[in-house]
Amino acid sequence: MIGWGGGCCGDAFSDGAAYNPVTNTQRKLARSPLAPAQQPIGAWTGRELVLLVSGMSPASGEPWPAQLARAAAYNPVTDTWRRIVPLPAERPTADAVRDGREVLIVGGTGTPNARTGVRPRPGSGSRTTRGRTAGGAWLP
Repeated sequence: MIGWGGGCCGDAFSDGAAYNPVTNTQRKLARSPLAPAQQPIGAWTGRELVLLVSGMSPASGEPWPAQLARAAAYNPVTDTWRRIVPLPAERPTADAVRDGREVLIVGGTGTPNARTGVRPRPGSGSRTTRGRTAGGAWLP
């Protein structure tokens, strides 16, 4: 299981850990090129964990510096990251799934985007978080 990102109350993280249930051990992931994120979007490809982040500071609503990636893929075998092309537009609270060939980004309503002010649809629920602190991506 791989966990990355998360945060609460203005904090956002850009670190992560991998857990091996067979040995009941965990290890820190290599340093990520991604901007810190409270609600990263992620999907497992079978070889890599693909993560997408908004690039916005939850504390100030300002963009993180441009040198921080908005999308990257993590390989747990080599403990390395590679930058990938980010989404053309932010998708707050979207989910990602792999269909066997590509990663699909689905949905995108929920918390407002700090930069654009886009609000959720009335009645839309918040995303279910798995592990870590609020909004972190834990993907088995």
